[in-house]
Amino acid sequence: MDSVAGYVGAQVVWNAFKKLGGKVPDQEALSKAVLETKIDTPRGPISFDPDTRNVIQNIYIREAVKDGNEIHNKVLATFEAVRDPGV
Repeated sequence: MDSVAGYVGAQVVWNAFKKLGGKVPDQEALSKAVLETKIDTPRGPISFDPDTRNVIQNIYIREAVKDGNEIHNKVLATFEAVRDPGV
């Protein structure tokens, strides 16, 4: 797991706890709060598919471009709110 995934995971948990007022009555309530999460992250906006419980997120097509002595990612296209087919 990379550091961004850990950060996003913590954001999801924190958001769910806030939604529940800091108290988790049961697993079902926590799961529901997580599924209702919609947050902006370093990876872009994320939410959860209630049918598959997978993340819905943007997919960015990038190209590494040299700018002087530095290399930067240039976004060529953004596919918004992509759902994992759950296969």
